[in-house]
Amino acid sequence: MARITIDGTRNQTIRTILIACFAALACVLLGFLGLKKLRMHGLHFDLPGQLGANITQTADGFTYSQSKGGHTFFTLHASSITNFKQEQSELHDVSITLYGPEGSHRQDRISGKEFLYDKNSGVVTAKGAVEIDMASPAQNAAPGSPRPAASDSAVVPPDNIHVQTSDLRFDQKSGDAQTSAPLSFILPRASGKAVGGDYNAKTGVLVLDQAVELHADQNGSPSVVYASHAQMLRDSHVTYLLNARSEYQGGHNSADQAILHFRPDGSIQHLDAENHVHMVTADGAELYSTTAAADFDEHSQPLVGRAGGGVNFLSSNADSSMHGNAVEGTMQFMTGPDGKAILKHANFHNAVSFVLQEKSLGGDPRGSATREMTSTLLDIDFTPGPDGKSLARTAVARGGATVDLHDLPYGAPARHSRLQGQQLVTQLTDGHEIHELDGSGGTTIINFDPTGATDTSKGDTLHATFVDAPQTYGKAAGKPGNSAARESAQIETALQQGHVTMSTQPARDAKQSDGTPQQPLYAEAITSTYLASSQTLHLTGDGKTPPRVHNDTLALTATTVDYKRDTGDATAHGDVRSTYLQQPVRGTQKPASPGSGSGTQHMASAGPADHPAPGLGGSGVVHVIGDSARMTRTSSSAVFYGSDHAPARMWQGSNSVEAPVLELGKQQGSLNAHAADNATGSTAAHAPVVRAAFAGRPGSTTPGNPGSAVTRVTADTLFYSDTTRRGDFHGNVVAQQPSGTLHSDDAEVFLAEAPAGQASQLDHIVATGHTMLQQPGRRGTGQRLVYTAADGNYVLTGTPQDPPHATDSEKGAVTGATLLFRSGDNSVDVLNADAEGNNRRTVTDTRTPK
Repeated sequence: MARITIDGTRNQTIRTILIACFAALACVLLGFLGLKKLRMHGLHFDLPGQLGANITQTADGFTYSQSKGGHTFFTLHASSITNFKQEQSELHDVSITLYGPEGSHRQDRISGKEFLYDKNSGVVTAKGAVEIDMASPAQNAAPGSPRPAASDSAVVPPDNIHVQTSDLRFDQKSGDAQTSAPLSFILPRASGKAVGGDYNAKTGVLVLDQAVELHADQNGSPSVVYASHAQMLRDSHVTYLLNARSEYQGGHNSADQAILHFRPDGSIQHLDAENHVHMVTADGAELYSTTAAADFDEHSQPLVGRAGGGVNFLSSNADSSMHGNAVEGTMQFMTGPDGKAILKHANFHNAVSFVLQEKSLGGDPRGSATREMTSTLLDIDFTPGPDGKSLARTAVARGGATVDLHDLPYGAPARHSRLQGQQLVTQLTDGHEIHELDGSGGTTIINFDPTGATDTSKGDTLHATFVDAPQTYGKAAGKPGNSAARESAQIETALQQGHVTMSTQPARDAKQSDGTPQQPLYAEAITSTYLASSQTLHLTGDGKTPPRVHNDTLALTATTVDYKRDTGDATAHGDVRSTYLQQPVRGTQKPASPGSGSGTQHMASAGPADHPAPGLGGSGVVHVIGDSARMTRTSSSAVFYGSDHAPARMWQGSNSVEAPVLELGKQQGSLNAHAADNATGSTAAHAPVVRAAFAGRPGSTTPGNPGSAVTRVTADTLFYSDTTRRGDFHGNVVAQQPSGTLHSDDAEVFLAEAPAGQASQLDHIVATGHTMLQQPGRRGTGQRLVYTAADGNYVLTGTPQDPPHATDSEKGAVTGATLLFRSGDNSVDVLNADAEGNNRRTVTDTRTPK
């Protein structure tokens, strides 16, 4: 079966990078944004001189809060405060609770052992470790959630974001909060770390300097994201990552730069990745591109993904490998049965190529098969599979679409077939196995034979079905040089319609059985149907235009034509009409002289190659018609069938032969004519069915029949050879001529050598066995009669026991050793031999008085 794999599981590579590569890290950046609160809420550490009425001293230290209009911005608690002469203060065991805007129900907490405040510079520095607990984006966006009490003992919800760092430095004048120390963070479903961080409250830019690392849970499996540098814009909710890399379930993804766009609630909305985008799945599938982009829904599930700048895909396992490329691609996603995003549609643009290699064939584990699809555009529709993963259902290739099917059976020649069309639509089974293909816009099927021969079929449309696994057909399929292995057999049926044209180009050095080079074969039809099981190509017309098969020497039309691609044989049915284009004969044989028996005198060797198609002695065009025909390539033969009432007919110029069955043999240049039930050529028991007509030489007409020079012969059977230009008629032979009618058991008809491009003419006839000549007013009988077309005379002989005999209605009867019937003057010469064996001429005038 043709397997062009479009695997939904492997396409999880694309889905995974769009979902898992950078989204989790964004949560950390959003959380670390909590450092901005140090400036937003106007902390002033001018202590104790600036302490106001909102400062209270408790049993365990000092608490300071700032409010306006009934809304509390923050609350600071310290166990103690130490002032220094250099306008510096030191706060011990500090806990700061920051509240979000009124109605947001959000609170964050910053705590540390020691904070140093410099009044002159406006810089607050944490000495040692600092811990920050911030509400998650989901909490921040949850209206109506309960707001904890505004006290230092407020409990931080368990799904908050927790950040740990040290040596945190905050400049109230510039709005910068930064640290060069390592920092770590814990999210509800992730944790990570980085080295150095910077946040500017005025610009809203958050920077993680280097060694950014995030460990998260991706769909129930651990994943980790790395970046050499990260930046986030607070107001636009945009995050930038440099040298980003994610690892998950044995796979990993990377890009030189990634840009993430978030919604206010923290869910990812859009992703852009650039330069050296590389994705690897757990099973080893890889995707390379210059750019990648994706849009996500409110649950951070991908909606649309794009890859561009040259997309390359590679995947392999123990049984198969696949690689592909395109300039760019687009993927659309849907929600699967488990609520997760799976592929819905994929589209690839420009220079699309996908190649699948199967490392074993059906019944041939040591063989291999390769399937390649190329096109300008490729669209793939997916459907949820039984396991919830996406399965490719339909693939549509447009713009010069090509599917190449290569098979390499173990110990046998390689096989190659190609399907082409402006559009190819494939229906897939189990996500990767093609079971139907429809082509339009001009389609082509090409089969490349291991010997070098090529079969090509073109049509307006194409419908093909495929078998389950590559197979071979024929008794010797797969043997080198055997035509049964010509079809790679992935195609089960192929239907082409509309302006179908076909050609079979033989191998360069291919020879026919007679040693001559094989000729290309061409065909035209309205519809062609191919069946791989029988290797048969069925050609039909539309009632007005019949299918036509032709090459340099043959043109054939019929109602239907069946061509066997494995053997090159063909059968035709219904109103069969064929034309053989004869070539000039290079060598020939001179017909035997009338007196030399039935032998031949050789002038030049005339091998089978001198007769490219059977004829009737000449070198002109030969026509054959019948009800049906069968042509065999190996024997270079053709059989035409008719009936007793409508026999098959063959003619060349004025010469013709008709019979229920006409067998033409190219190798011998032969013709065998007989009845339908007489395949062996033996004498038929019924009336003669073979009818032939031969043109006589100019001047062979009789005075009584001016202008008529055709000899018509009927018999039970006929065997004719173009090599000797002799036709052997057997059984009930009757030859009608202008000068008389000849009856015999058998007759040999010899044709004269014809000028180039012309039909041959009758040279002489040798009749044997119960021979009788009938002329007006007389009759001759004997055992052998020779007719010579040059002079129109008949020579009748017999045996000593049964000499020839002639009777005349007016002159009586005459008997002699030899009787010569002269057509010119209606005389009969009686020739008798003397004792010495010399003939003495006796003339008996039997002319009828005028």
